[in-house]
Amino acid sequence: MKNKTKNSAWSSYWSEGCITSLPNLFPENYGGDILRFWNEEFSELKDRSRILDICTGNGAIAFIARDNVNRRHIHCDIHAIDIANIQPHEPDSDGSHINEIKFHAGVAVETTPFADKYFDLVVGQFALEYCNLEDGTKELSRIVREDGSVVLMMHHDESRTVRSTHELISVADIFLDDPTIFYRLRKYVEQYSRQKSIDAPKVVRMRQQLIANFDKANKLMRRFPNSRFLRVTLDNIKQFAERVHLEPGVQSADIREFENTVKHHLIRAKDQRDAALNAEKISEIGALFTRNGFKSVVYEPFYLDKDLFAWTFKARRSNGM
Repeated sequence: MKNKTKNSAWSSYWSEGCITSLPNLFPENYGGDILRFWNEEFSELKDRSRILDICTGNGAIAFIARDNVNRRHIHCDIHAIDIANIQPHEPDSDGSHINEIKFHAGVAVETTPFADKYFDLVVGQFALEYCNLEDGTKELSRIVREDGSVVLMMHHDESRTVRSTHELISVADIFLDDPTIFYRLRKYVEQYSRQKSIDAPKVVRMRQQLIANFDKANKLMRRFPNSRFLRVTLDNIKQFAERVHLEPGVQSADIREFENTVKHHLIRAKDQRDAALNAEKISEIGALFTRNGFKSVVYEPFYLDKDLFAWTFKARRSNGM
């Protein structure tokens, strides 16, 4: 993460309890081919292996690793880090685990607290591409033991999820450009709360300004009729506008809280867009790993049901580095 605003947006998201960054596709952790991919990687772990999940969020990949080694009744040292203020909750656990995960909130990939050559395996699902690549790769080279590995699944700039993100961002201006629709809504609520009359001149003027913003939004809806984000956001704003006449308790603070939720969503979307990698960029990352003492660097597109989903990236650290 590059700044406090992004960190705050992701901290807010993880505080909602989502286990993956794609809750519409994977509300209860990754399954299908993604789960098989990670289980194949974790099946290589031996007793007493040390594992690190970077940019863990609420621990999606760390929990998959934990469940894998528990099923095989081997003991491993599993750590998970994230720069965000994470507080993961155990998903459907009975507490009877051989291994537990040590979560570290507020820890960046570029500056971890671990000893040199500590980990046998570092993993990440949509992780390193959000970081400073130069510093992050150097740090992974420091903490991965000789002959240890890094395995990542990274955003592909032509994937369906990233294309959807571009569409979401294209409709974002109405929520971000001043005066925003939220600003108009707050002003309308404040004015109506003071005058208690829908026909008061100032209330009428505020309502007309709000309607003008809604007209812009409706034009966007015609351009992007399948945008769930746009539809849900506008429906909520309309509900606020209607409630003010029925519920005197509607406050500007309520609207501002919803506005922050929407803005955080858009910040995360832009972060995902900026993190997505094309073929040239993934090649540069491969070269960066090679310069930092890794060998056997392999990356390739990963598909879900014939749809491009991500890059897979694997690198093994050379002996004697």
